Amino acid sequence: MKATIKLEDGTEVSITLTQDQIDSITPKGRWKPDIWQDYYSFFNADIKKYTFSNLQSDRTIVALGNCYQTEKLAYKAATKQIAIVRVNDRIDELNNGWVADWKDNTVLIYHICYHDSSDRYSICSNTFTKNCLILSYIATEEIANTIIKEKKSDLDLIFNV
Repeated sequence: MKATIKLEDGTEVSITLTQDQIDSITPKGRWKPDIWQDYYSFFNADIKKYTFSNLQSDRTIVALGNCYQTEKLAYKAATKQIAIVRVNDRIDELNNGWVADWKDNTVLIYHICYHDSSDRYSICSNTFTKNCLILSYIATEEIANTIIKEKKSDLDLIFNV
């Protein structure tokens, strides 16, 4: 399968994946439709119903995590993905070109956390631990507070609150 990915800086990169590569990135335990079973997927903000026929395109949709048993689950996933993009776009705007420098352990790097026990967002910081985040790192505590205030409904979707 050949795909074009647009990077944050606008650069487009073409990649080619073999079927073995696609199959190897499909997590075990993720729902996968049986042959001829219907599933839902989203693309360009449209949710569509497909029938799984085990074509490469079907297997790729499953491997990329864009395959849902119901239209409602697909809608929820699409809404969450849009929220992630909105929050990251705002973080990038406020960060104004700042990029986390993990070699400089004197500068705090911030990210937003949610604590179920206290039912609130907080700002976490560190100087040396990279996390596998879906949200961008944040340059200052002030920017993090702004994101929490401006994007609370999006954050609620992202953190399933």
